Amino acid sequence: MKIRCGFAIVLLIAQIAAGQSPEFIRPNSKASMERPPSGMLTDAIGQLITVEGMMPDDAIGKKNGSARFRVDTVNGVRLENPRRVRVQGMEIPRNIRCVLKGYETGEMVGTPPAVAQAAADLGKNYSDQRQMSGYGWATHFVALILVAPSAPQDQPRTK
Repeated sequence: MKIRCGFAIVLLIAQIAAGQSPEFIRPNSKASMERPPSGMLTDAIGQLITVEGMMPDDAIGKKNGSARFRVDTVNGVRLENPRRVRVQGMEIPRNIRCVLKGYETGEMVGTPPAVAQAAADLGKNYSDQRQMSGYGWATHFVALILVAPSAPQDQPRTK
């Protein structure tokens, strides 16, 4: 504990000596860390859910070329507005209504603001040349079981 406190004091003195205002980033509470971000289909990130829908022929996404499954029902509840989600874990037949069991998960995508801030600190101009700009939470569905149409006994089929 003394070493950790000593390091914090040295860091604080170095920030003040460099003319920087001391800023502290406090870690999230344990309760907030146990609460995962919301998904596009449910709030149950990582929980087994059943989705129904179709993989249309035009299902290739514009942003990263991944296929987008058109979900219209989640856990037996019809969605007011169908949603297109990326599906990982298996090849989905095209233009056939499918029922899948799996889970929704996600990741942060894009360029974090820290990259531009670090470039500015170095006196450089940063511009994101990639097609996807911004920084945010993106979800996808991991298919574990193809419930319908019937699949071979060796399911789940993986890519």
